[in-house]
Amino acid sequence: MAAYWIAGIDCMNGTAYWSTRIFPPRSHGSGAAPFADLLAKGHEKRIAGLTRAERDLIMAWIDTNGLYYGTWDTTEHGCTLADWDATRNQLIAEMQAAGCGHCHVAGEQTSPRFDSDWINLETPQWSRILRAPLAPGGPAMGLGSCRNRPVDPARPRVRLPWNGYAHAVQPLERFLTQPLASSDTSGDAIASFASSEDSHYRTMLAIIDKAREKALSTPRVDMPGARVVGGECRTDVPKLPPRSQNGARLEQPAAANSLKYSP
Repeated sequence: MAAYWIAGIDCMNGTAYWSTRIFPPRSHGSGAAPFADLLAKGHEKRIAGLTRAERDLIMAWIDTNGLYYGTWDTTEHGCTLADWDATRNQLIAEMQAAGCGHCHVAGEQTSPRFDSDWINLETPQWSRILRAPLAPGGPAMGLGSCRNRPVDPARPRVRLPWNGYAHAVQPLERFLTQPLASSDTSGDAIASFASSEDSHYRTMLAIIDKAREKALSTPRVDMPGARVVGGECRTDVPKLPPRSQNGARLEQPAAANSLKYSP
């Protein structure tokens, strides 16, 4: 989720001149977040079942600046998605085979653009890459969002907040508010997949199913089946030398100018 939606303060190294200033009241967090506004207004009745406690919990998360993990614990697999590059490349290859490159290869690109939110590992059949090329509705919940025109490479759905990750400290001018473009629905609608029985649909679904199985077999610490590896803060105080059962004593030898440690 981009910092825009929670009116977050990006605290990466490159944002020091911007993130350490004193912000005006209600200029960040739930007081200014578009996501909070959606929650308060019910998101056009799409979240009618959200309880007050659930809404307050999300608001509190927004006001923590979108913090994620509440622990230093991890697993042997870390926090990355195993074989993500292979999954993405397989889906891009199938997009090419399905003729999606006719619209999704734009400008100087040589392969279709791919956004990470096109796939849903929790429920693979809900993946945007499968539903967008289907006519709206139907058993496969088609979105009908594909258009018969080249995509605009300057309109990515997912982007790193505030000009991407930067290690070098950047001037304030680099962190101007970025306008969020509305959806572009121009062009004739096109249903590349006639149904969920389309061979390209089935191949893509199989690729995403496999990625889901891989992710579940190499879980992050917050996922089911995770084998926790106890973590510790990187700023932890260095541990003292182990003490013997008889304790330790300091001696001052007559011929020495410094104390001698004896376990």
